[in-house]
Amino acid sequence: MLDVHVVCATNRHLYESALDDYFRWRYRCYTLEKGWFPPNELGLETDQFDTDDAFHLLGYHEGSLVAGTRLVPCHRPNLLSEVFPTLASRGLPGARHQADWTRMFVVPASRRRGHQGVAGAMVAAVMEYCLDEGISAIGGVQETYWLPRWADFGWDVEVLGLPQTIAGTSCVAAMFRCAPEALEGVRAATGIEGTQIRRRGPVLRFVDTDPAPASQPRRIDQHPVPEAFL
Repeated sequence: MLDVHVVCATNRHLYESALDDYFRWRYRCYTLEKGWFPPNELGLETDQFDTDDAFHLLGYHEGSLVAGTRLVPCHRPNLLSEVFPTLASRGLPGARHQADWTRMFVVPASRRRGHQGVAGAMVAAVMEYCLDEGISAIGGVQETYWLPRWADFGWDVEVLGLPQTIAGTSCVAAMFRCAPEALEGVRAATGIEGTQIRRRGPVLRFVDTDPAPASQPRRIDQHPVPEAFL
């Protein structure tokens, strides 16, 4: 089990230190390990999609950051639509109730093989969050080695085009349907029971049903605060 905190435009002031750690781990994983980006002096990995439209999920175990990922509404600019649209030859997802899912990482010390580890727990948290927020489908640019894992979870996967090699890695565009049985499947495979999602402060709704540009805060929930946030 993890404590997975939702960070968005309206509560990020509560997570300044946590976000610094998050972007530094993204740098280590995506710049230093994978070599997807050139090194920089700041030691942070951010891109043009880390905007106020982004929702970051930060996974904590016993007060330490062990995983993270990012979701962006598909009707906003995202990695698949703006950088890799050719991966989706069957059509780009573009609804406000669909989410582009990118930058999933697990810190090296917390990695283990099999589903019952931090990666599996984080994936379960993502699906839990999606169902809670009314997201109908999630996905985007995926490294193809993840596809067997989705099958193990019993997820309904729609591949949007043929695989392509990106920075030496085989990738494919795919979307996964968000449904109660998808959450049940990933929880059964990973051994997760109960909620992992935590919200602090005024948290925006992911699916904004109001056509106005600004979303309204969803609610305020109180949860124990990891020392890293203080």
